[in-house]
Amino acid sequence: MEFLINKNYKFIEDRRKAYVLSGVLITLSILLFAFKGLNYGVDFLGGSSLEVRFKSPVELDEVRRVVATKYTADRIQNFGASNDVLIHVVEQNEQVKNGLVALLRQNFTNNSIEERSFNQVGPKIGDELKSAALWATLWGLAFIVVYLAIRFHWKWGLAAVVALGHDVTITIGLFVLLQLEFSLATVAALLTIVGYSVNDTIVVFDRIRENLRLLKRGVTFEDIINKSVNETLSRTVMTSALTMLSVLVLLFMGGEVLRPFAWALLTGIIVGTYSSIYVASPILIEWSAGEDARKSIK
Repeated sequence: MEFLINKNYKFIEDRRKAYVLSGVLITLSILLFAFKGLNYGVDFLGGSSLEVRFKSPVELDEVRRVVATKYTADRIQNFGASNDVLIHVVEQNEQVKNGLVALLRQNFTNNSIEERSFNQVGPKIGDELKSAALWATLWGLAFIVVYLAIRFHWKWGLAAVVALGHDVTITIGLFVLLQLEFSLATVAALLTIVGYSVNDTIVVFDRIRENLRLLKRGVTFEDIINKSVNETLSRTVMTSALTMLSVLVLLFMGGEVLRPFAWALLTGIIVGTYSSIYVASPILIEWSAGEDARKSIK
């Protein structure tokens, strides 16, 4: 099934407008990160995390009030059902779990409580996780450059990585703006975005390479890129739309725990689709990749 067939949208002509939009979004994201910072979860900050199930639904504001009488609450939210509550506190010691459970049972005598799980993360481990997450992302980008350099050309690999950096930066900017929790699940979502976006970019790059033969007929490199983007547009839109439907289900029905993960994926899909059209491919023009292609086919 295909649609948007035989279209000739002038994507390349509008690339400088796209550069301005991307520049504004990236600048805002960096400023937000510098002055506001991410809302790190217990995975990175360290602390204690307790999951409990009440017999019947409970008001989160009341749970916050009760927990605040003895502990410094980092985050209290529902996960899954309205009677499932996730409690993050800053304190880390052996008495936190028993103390929290006892405190809840003392104040919710008419609503029995079942302890589901308990985890503690020390600040040192949190710092190590931050470092590991950063290096995982950087190594992923490095291998993408190497792969695309072998498959296409080193300029094409760098263009794809610029687009990926664009996608990840804007996604992180949204997390800072909305103060969504940044956890290991979010890092997994960012790496998923990297894979999704680079796959979309490779599809476009493959079509560009197939159409390079048109250079012998006097067609400009700019026209080849525009033609290639239009030829893959149906596949790009359909893939993104179907993926977004699944992510929207996670966003609205997956509960609080999955919501940051879903937000990251949703933003990454939208921005990644945009960048494969308006960032990665046009950069090849700015870096004179057409001249390299013209030399290689002579």
